[in-house]
Amino acid sequence: MAGTGLPTGGNGRPSLLDPSPMFRTDTGAADAWGSVAAGANRVMDTFEQVEKSSIIAKAAEIETNAKLKQVELRAEFRDNPEGFKGAWQSYTDGVLGGVEQRLAPLARQKLASEGATALGPIYEAWGAKTRAANADSVNTFLDTAQADILGYAYRGETSSAQYRAALDSYIHYADAGAKTALWSQDRADAMVAEVMKKAQAEGVVGHARDAFDRLGPEGAYNETEQLLRGLKLPPQEEEKYRGRAGAEINKWSGFQSADRQKLGVEAEILKDKFRVGGATEGEVTPMVQRAMALRDYKTASDLTRGFARQEFRGNEAWKPVASTDQTVLALKEKARSTASTIPIAADDREALTRIALAEAGNQGADGQTGVVYTVLNRTRHPGWGGSVSDVVNAKSQFEPVGRAGGDWRNLPAGTSQQRAEVGRLIDEISGGMRPDPTGGATYFLNRKISAGRGTDFGAGKEQFKAAEIGDHTFYRPGVFGETPTPVPSYGVRSSVDPDLIRDLEQDNPKKAEALRNDPMGYYYGLPGAPSMPRIDWTKPGSPEMATALEQAGHYSTAVSGTFQIGPVSALPKAQTDELAAAWKMMGADGRAQLIGSLGRSLRPDILAATTEKIVGDLPSMSWAANLYQRNKDVATAVVRGESALEHTPGLAPSDSAAFRTAVDSVLGTAMSRATDSRPAMLQAVRAHYADAKATAGDTSGKLDSDQLEKSINAVSGNVITWRGQRLIAPQYGMTTSGFSDVMDSLTNEDLNGAQLGQVGGRPVSARDVLKFGTLFDAGAGQYGIVLNAETKGFEVPVVGANGTPFKLDLSQKKARSWADRPLMDDAQRQREAEMRESVDYLRQAPPLE
Repeated sequence: MAGTGLPTGGNGRPSLLDPSPMFRTDTGAADAWGSVAAGANRVMDTFEQVEKSSIIAKAAEIETNAKLKQVELRAEFRDNPEGFKGAWQSYTDGVLGGVEQRLAPLARQKLASEGATALGPIYEAWGAKTRAANADSVNTFLDTAQADILGYAYRGETSSAQYRAALDSYIHYADAGAKTALWSQDRADAMVAEVMKKAQAEGVVGHARDAFDRLGPEGAYNETEQLLRGLKLPPQEEEKYRGRAGAEINKWSGFQSADRQKLGVEAEILKDKFRVGGATEGEVTPMVQRAMALRDYKTASDLTRGFARQEFRGNEAWKPVASTDQTVLALKEKARSTASTIPIAADDREALTRIALAEAGNQGADGQTGVVYTVLNRTRHPGWGGSVSDVVNAKSQFEPVGRAGGDWRNLPAGTSQQRAEVGRLIDEISGGMRPDPTGGATYFLNRKISAGRGTDFGAGKEQFKAAEIGDHTFYRPGVFGETPTPVPSYGVRSSVDPDLIRDLEQDNPKKAEALRNDPMGYYYGLPGAPSMPRIDWTKPGSPEMATALEQAGHYSTAVSGTFQIGPVSALPKAQTDELAAAWKMMGADGRAQLIGSLGRSLRPDILAATTEKIVGDLPSMSWAANLYQRNKDVATAVVRGESALEHTPGLAPSDSAAFRTAVDSVLGTAMSRATDSRPAMLQAVRAHYADAKATAGDTSGKLDSDQLEKSINAVSGNVITWRGQRLIAPQYGMTTSGFSDVMDSLTNEDLNGAQLGQVGGRPVSARDVLKFGTLFDAGAGQYGIVLNAETKGFEVPVVGANGTPFKLDLSQKKARSWADRPLMDDAQRQREAEMRESVDYLRQAPPLE
């Protein structure tokens, strides 16, 4: 080609026109350039082969790694295709991001192939899991619906809306399983037919009780057999339901003694609960129903009476001791008024015992009592003989006697326990403590047995029916056409359970003792009582402790009111015993902190009762507890002083004449009428005095009048004087001047409800008190009031609206400033002067007695 330096001649491999001398040979230039070209071609082929091998190796590596990753992720996401796809995409992105561009298509192809290969089994596993979950869900609903269907069928409720709803639910879920390919529609229809057949069979089993009641054991077996055969069940299913129906019949007929034994054990456990008041109606009712179904009327009667006694005793447990005493007397009187005293000879007792056991040994106390009264009632009517033996041995009257040869002496005597129980019933009948539960019956029979024999004389004669007790129906005289002469002194009256009277007579002394020794422990142990507040004694003074103590004090007040006893400790005995033991180990500061915690939360009377249980006969501690909130240092000094007096009694003078004289010289009329509080305060004064002397190092015991006065003022809060009287200041540390200011600020509102002399008397005003009043301490900043005219020789008490002494409360009263006080004009001054001279003013009320 022109201008290229290349030879013409088409597209063949070019050759150099002027090869390098190193390739030059004797054959000429063309051969030399041909050799060079051949060598270059060989080099290029080798390079291509190497490149291809490298790609193949890299692809193999990618494929190998992908297979390993596929195995790993398949194990992790074996039935989770979405999880696998996400993880595989992340892996693919990572691999493709790390290979050369020229290898990317091959790598993508390999990775996609491996991912697709793994997804197939994962999808299959996911589908199997989903189908299994759907099947489990549907089967669960089917099982629930089937259980409901069979339960309603067993109870004979196949015509109820609930049964229809359960069956519709079962059909719905069976069809749902067919629609989701869990089974075929034919299979769904077969399932519905099968469950309906089971329901019919359950109905037969449930019907066994009714068949037994109507036909007896043999008749019930025959009827259930016919019904089961009519269902055309598979042989194995028919045998299963036959066995269940037979078991039902055996149970109801009493053939399964294990049921009765189990019932007996459970009944004894329940009776133990009766003794402590722990049985509930929800426990008793089903067990009574079981006992009735098993014809164990004794257990049914025992449980019914026992629960009734528990409930009655539970109510009485909340009443005062004296009230329960009155209840017992009332019950005894009621029992005497509803029963007659019946003399029963020794020989008659034996006859009555044996006939009661033979006829009603399993009918409970009422059933046995009914048989005894039937015999006694016959002795009062002509035709059966005038004695118990004649009545019991009368021909064709008592079936067990007839089977025993016509003489009650041939009847079994019964076990010692049975004889003791029936003997007690006869004692109560004879003593007039157990009324006739039949209302004067002279006949009884088991109507189910009699109906089977065709000898049911009670059919159509309901007007003569007196009572139904257990298996027996009792009838009054006249049922056979004889003259229905009423039995003297017998009629349908409410019965009194003598066991209840005995229980209450045993309970009440125990209650009295518990209320003496541990009233709060008794209270918290009562059924229905609130839980005891949890008091954390490690956190004295905390809001939680204060709240718990206040709650305990509230319960203590409730106990005092409910049981009509004086103030009681806010804590049960177990806690006060623990605190009493801890008190002995505490120092003065710890003791002060404890009584301070009590004093902040408890009412004074409850506080005194509580501290007495902890520290013993030390009224000073309750005083210190009340004082703690107003003056912690003084209260602590009182506690320290008592601790010091334990070791050195001579630190303070004893209650000698000299000591009392010194005290009276300071107190004067203060607390002269506070007979309950004065001893506690004086004991606290003595303890405070002892602490002061111990601090000063004075152990001589010599009376220090100055320190005594300081101690009295410190412990009382100050002794002040008003109108020549000594009083305890209403607010801690208040002086005589401060008290006078408070009294000068007295208003009619402060005396709201105060009346002169008696209920309905003239209202008392503030001026009445200021001009004619004499105050006396009534505790906690409160004062009683009398109005007096000393020159005329009489005084009149001030009472409240309910007639009790009025208490003027100055514990929070503040004095008004002079600017706020109303001025008195000349007319008012004149009226006041006239009132001072008016004896009639005070004679409007009777004199103080």
